Amino acid sequence: MELIVWSIFFLIAPLFVYFLLYRFPVLHRVGAVILSYGLGLLAGNIGWNSSELLPLKNELISISIPLAIPLLLFSSNIKDSRQMAGNSIKAMLAGMLSIILIVSLLTFTYHAELSEWWKIAGLFVGVYTGGTPNLASLKLMLEVDENTYLLLHTSDMILSGLFLLFLISIGEKVIGKVLGTPQNLQEISLAPEETAKKEWHIFKGKGMLKTLTSLAVSVTCLGLAYLLSLAFDPTLQTPVIMLGLTTLGIGASFIPRIRQLENSFDLGMYLILVFSTLVASMVQVEDFFQQANGSLFFLTAIVLFSSLLLHLLLCKILKVDAHSMIISATALVCSPPFVPMVAGALKNKKIILSGLTIGIIGYAVGNYLGYFIAISLKSIP
Repeated sequence: MELIVWSIFFLIAPLFVYFLLYRFPVLHRVGAVILSYGLGLLAGNIGWNSSELLPLKNELISISIPLAIPLLLFSSNIKDSRQMAGNSIKAMLAGMLSIILIVSLLTFTYHAELSEWWKIAGLFVGVYTGGTPNLASLKLMLEVDENTYLLLHTSDMILSGLFLLFLISIGEKVIGKVLGTPQNLQEISLAPEETAKKEWHIFKGKGMLKTLTSLAVSVTCLGLAYLLSLAFDPTLQTPVIMLGLTTLGIGASFIPRIRQLENSFDLGMYLILVFSTLVASMVQVEDFFQQANGSLFFLTAIVLFSSLLLHLLLCKILKVDAHSMIISATALVCSPPFVPMVAGALKNKKIILSGLTIGIIGYAVGNYLGYFIAISLKSIP
């Protein structure tokens, strides 16, 4: 009975988050992912964290992420990505190159100190070119230790949150002094309450039918990826499934009827919120601060902020303006759902589409980059 109750809790937790966003629009400044993470932390640290629940949580995690990946990619329009402004493309590539270079340079220091540095490096590249879905996928693909994963994921949530706070407060002033700010802005006035209303539609009326259709296509992709994995050695089956899902999701986006499934991305984000609540409920705050002291928390800080400084330098060399750099960093580090919020803080409507496109491209390539960087670093003697 307890397992049933907790299964229901994790599945309805995102609906409670949506309700909070609808009832209190100011919470959009925090974001659904962080609210879900906070809800999970609360549930896991007030005595509701039994070891008997661990198998259930792992099962739900292993289902939610594989289903979410193609859903997040179905609505992608790869053709439109070619129409992005030159500054946006340069900023995106500079951001991706920055994290790869920083992780590669740190290999000289941490390859000998950390026995599984190559796995950690792959996680860093995945999460800072894609996002939480890529981090979770690579955890499965690289068979990362549970404690290592939880420490890194929690560290990323804290530090990314601080970075986001910087962006929506003084980020434009600081980065603008280095890169300069664009002229002729299309000012934007965000209406959080309208966004919150939209998030309910995937489970209402006709929206429910579209949601079930999107889910059925995602399940089909998962089945095809699983069948494909059977042709490989058992040790490679998980990476093949995850990369297969990424490829199938991108491929399906070229089919107009699938790309136009209105609820696919929203359903994918719902599953990401389920995942965020699950992962956070496994983190014991007291244990985190004991283990994080001098370890992965500070390593995550080094990787994140060093790569951002390099990103800034490359954008300066490439003559990219501050807004393009900021929105690309938002999409790559904090994920697409935060793009409209940061664009609102910058009062620049023009950059929303390019920011969302960068984020979707990041979701698409994050698994590939993270996995192949990890495998490349593993081969270093």
